[in-house]
Amino acid sequence: MRFFVKIFTFAFALALVQPAFAKKEDESYTKALAELSRERYTSTINLLTSYLSTNEQAPLAYYYRSIAELKSGEAAMALGDIDVALQLIRKLPKDSKIRQPEMLYQKAECQQAIGQTDEALASLAEAIAQSPNYVNAYVLKARIMSENKDYAGADSTFGKALS
Repeated sequence: MRFFVKIFTFAFALALVQPAFAKKEDESYTKALAELSRERYTSTINLLTSYLSTNEQAPLAYYYRSIAELKSGEAAMALGDIDVALQLIRKLPKDSKIRQPEMLYQKAECQQAIGQTDEALASLAEAIAQSPNYVNAYVLKARIMSENKDYAGADSTFGKALS
């Protein structure tokens, strides 16, 4: 009988404590986003790393950590995180509110930062195919084309961004 009382007590205590852990996890995610908006990238990375240690299937956390990593000069790490985020959202239902074009844009920025311009252009093409009115994707594509001295292509792409 004592054994069952101990198990019941433990289970009851765990049930009471579990929401507190969940709340702490949500707070770290929320705090990370606040830190990102304040451009405190190291803090953002640390908070999201902590959050992801218990929420490995959170594509937006990887996405935001990728942004912070890229802003802090860690383009290769940022590319790794955005790849994980894209893999995770591709498993979500089609009616998910998470927008893949923004993640593809982030991937293109990471690729451009490490010198993978052809891959960046491919990521932008995919983002534009999914969201033809995504102006930022056209602008980044035109910038990359201009840097590659494809001025006619850049001019045409800037024109698409303006229209």
